[in-house]
Amino acid sequence: MDLVKFKRGLARVDLEKRLSDLLEEKVKSLPDFNLLKLNPELILLVCNLVEEGGGEKKLNIDKKELVLKVLDNIFKYSEIEKRQIDDQIEFLHSTKKIKRVKFIIKIVHYVLDWIQRRFL
Repeated sequence: MDLVKFKRGLARVDLEKRLSDLLEEKVKSLPDFNLLKLNPELILLVCNLVEEGGGEKKLNIDKKELVLKVLDNIFKYSEIEKRQIDDQIEFLHSTKKIKRVKFIIKIVHYVLDWIQRRFL
């Protein structure tokens, strides 16, 4: 099934669907996640996860809309709460709090994981 790759619009839709499923699973795995409805740390976590998994720039994924959609699917926000979340995302973006994981850290984790699988 993975032999044929999606292209253009289908690739974008597929990536958005996979990301939203993973994000919902990650958020729902947190203990008492319902209490974190407007928590700025949760919003930052979801934004960073979308930034990291956002894929190639040529797919033109609207990351902010994806974050809003995922959070709304989990918590069912009112219009006022949606505006608050939108403002928080804008603040996080303008203060450069939303970041990707550095490449060197990815390499270190990959090597440590390989060492553990190989020798332990």
